[in-house]
Amino acid sequence: MDVTRGSVLLAAVAVLATAGCAQAGSTNDNAAPRTTASADSGIGRNPATGGAGAAAPTTTKPAPVKKTTTTAPPPPKETEEARPAWARLVEACPNKGQKVEIQQVLEGDVTGDGRADTIVARTCEASTSYWPSTIEVFDGASDPVRPKRIGQPLLTERHKEDEPVVTGLSINAGMIGVKAYGTSPKGTRACPDLKLFYRYEHQGDGFKLVWRDWGPGEKCE
Repeated sequence: MDVTRGSVLLAAVAVLATAGCAQAGSTNDNAAPRTTASADSGIGRNPATGGAGAAAPTTTKPAPVKKTTTTAPPPPKETEEARPAWARLVEACPNKGQKVEIQQVLEGDVTGDGRADTIVARTCEASTSYWPSTIEVFDGASDPVRPKRIGQPLLTERHKEDEPVVTGLSINAGMIGVKAYGTSPKGTRACPDLKLFYRYEHQGDGFKLVWRDWGPGEKCE
């Protein structure tokens, strides 16, 4: 009787031991797999802090490049000292209070020294009809702000006969070409009846008239 009871107890112990081993070795197919991370693997650590816990990796965006625009400085403003005041440099008008009127300014070498001279045609304010023109030449080798006039004004020698009014200036082979309208002995300033053409050449300390031509002017209505 004792032997039989002992056998039963041993059999029960064996069954319990077998069940425990089977339970320890069983796996749950529905459970998430376990992951074991080593201390140096970096898996399961927050890359931002180095501590435990996963975190989304951070991406540092480069700072935007600022575009710089270089603007050219504005050109210097012209002042009265930057260029000659021709109305004050040419000969004054003969009558008191009569204003100078600059008709044309032309630059070019007319003295043969390789520097650009300045040719200025001017007339005077007229209350009726017109006032004859004069032409003055200023030396390009002198002070550009206060240039020196070369010789005497041109066309003055033709004022009595032609009463010319300049309509154009030119430089050809160092000579000054002049276009003008004027009056014949039969014409009047109210109705100029001539087209005039002159050429002046630099000689000595001034300029000399070397050619003159004329043609009929436009008819007045």
